Amino acid sequence: MEPLFTGALLGAAGSALVKAFDGPFKSIEDLWYTNFGYKTALKRAEYEAKVESFKQDLLKELSKIPKENQQEPRLCVAGPAMEAAKYFVEEDSLRQMFAKLVASTSDSSKFIKAHPAFVNIISQLAPFEANILQNTNILLAPSPCCKIRFQKKETDSKAFSFTNMSEGHSIIDHFITFDNLQIAPDELELYSSLLDNITRLNLCEIPANYTLTNDTLYDKYLNIPLLNSFLEQYKAELTSSEKITGNDVFFLKETVIPTSFGKMFFEACIRQN
Repeated sequence: MEPLFTGALLGAAGSALVKAFDGPFKSIEDLWYTNFGYKTALKRAEYEAKVESFKQDLLKELSKIPKENQQEPRLCVAGPAMEAAKYFVEEDSLRQMFAKLVASTSDSSKFIKAHPAFVNIISQLAPFEANILQNTNILLAPSPCCKIRFQKKETDSKAFSFTNMSEGHSIIDHFITFDNLQIAPDELELYSSLLDNITRLNLCEIPANYTLTNDTLYDKYLNIPLLNSFLEQYKAELTSSEKITGNDVFFLKETVIPTSFGKMFFEACIRQN
């Protein structure tokens, strides 16, 4: 249960319970705290510690603003950001983004980039996605990615290699990895959905038929053991009707490109000063 709600529960119901435990039932009050109350107290203490971390994050970001650039924050951004942040203080990456956004509204050199929509965008990011945005250059420059399909084999094409699209269906619409981050076994699906969400939020786009000129940048996708194991298992689990003769797993080159909106988000919510 959320601390905000448990706090209210203890404030209203808790006071009633204390009164109910007066008199001969006083010892039950101690039993209640031992079995239930201390858990709420611990949860509240943990939450308050995270709120303090948010305060320190915010003070740290504000301290980086040159004196000549300091200004009153834009309330249309800072207000909703502070309101939303209370639900995300337990997630370090998201908490830090909110702190940077509020600080950006207080910096005359940045406030124009602190778009009101950024509050909702941060709120719609998973901690995993926020961590990717903070620790890669995906919002700074074009990055190689790929589509993975089970489709008809073209002449001279080899399974588990790059080719053009042909008749079949997608296994993974868009997939991306990063040289500085290793995929954990339980993160494969998260990497598969990452691009779906950040393109939905208009932070990036994946233009059709656009690939990077350096083909070697795509080679890494053919040598990911965790991904290959997943694809082999996918093939093994196909029904007999799906195992069409001549169809196999193939990769299609794609490129994810940051939008102007995404670059502005990076400046206001991520860039390290």
